[in-house]
Amino acid sequence: MRERNKPLSRADSILKPLANPGKKYYILVTIAGLLLVWFLGAWVWQLKYGLVVTGLGDWGSTGGVPWGIYIGSFIWWVGISHGGILISAGVRLFKLSVFYPVARLAELLTIGALTIAGLFIILDIGRPDRVVTSV
Repeated sequence: MRERNKPLSRADSILKPLANPGKKYYILVTIAGLLLVWFLGAWVWQLKYGLVVTGLGDWGSTGGVPWGIYIGSFIWWVGISHGGILISAGVRLFKLSVFYPVARLAELLTIGALTIAGLFIILDIGRPDRVVTSV
């Protein structure tokens, strides 16, 4: 237990909002949950009817690129991960110890971005149950 007049430590002041989440937190979690349910429903719809439901079947001058939204997103997330690698490598190569926390965040960003990029490939395949045999 801490005394009444003793100030909170830095870690305690950062973690204090997590101990008692407010109404805004629950609203945000509810909205995120609804978006997840909507996404899963749209994905099941796409698995049932194919990539034509993306509305990109007649888009472009060559008669359509229904795969474009997923492969374009894949390339974007790979580019974001390259940025994280570049930041981390620069900080570590030049031993900029002041920026080591930034390098760690950049490495975390890289891992997350590559994970999301892989998800877009799985979404584009159209048959996620065949991912294991495709690798």
